[in-house]
Amino acid sequence: MNLKRIYRTAVAFLFSMILVTQTCYAYIDPATTSYMIQIVAGVVIAFGAVLGVVWSKIKRLFKKKNKDNTDMNDVDTGSFDNEGKDYISAEDILNSKEGK
Repeated sequence: MNLKRIYRTAVAFLFSMILVTQTCYAYIDPATTSYMIQIVAGVVIAFGAVLGVVWSKIKRLFKKKNKDNTDMNDVDTGSFDNEGKDYISAEDILNSKEGK
């Protein structure tokens, strides 16, 4: 099933639902309105979270390409004394915080 057919089916369904509707006189209580606002807010927040995760993955994808070109000797280790090691251990971090 191609995308155009799904789109046409959805549009036809929505238009048929609009044409078949009937007027309904009902009372919408304030709690119901509050619930609808919460639903809309939840959907917006969830969409924002998904967008943030996707955006961070896209950024990470481009950063990985740039990090492959950097050399380990070019990385600034700050105040850590790595004593010629290629890594910084938790012990090095603790020792630097204690001032040793």
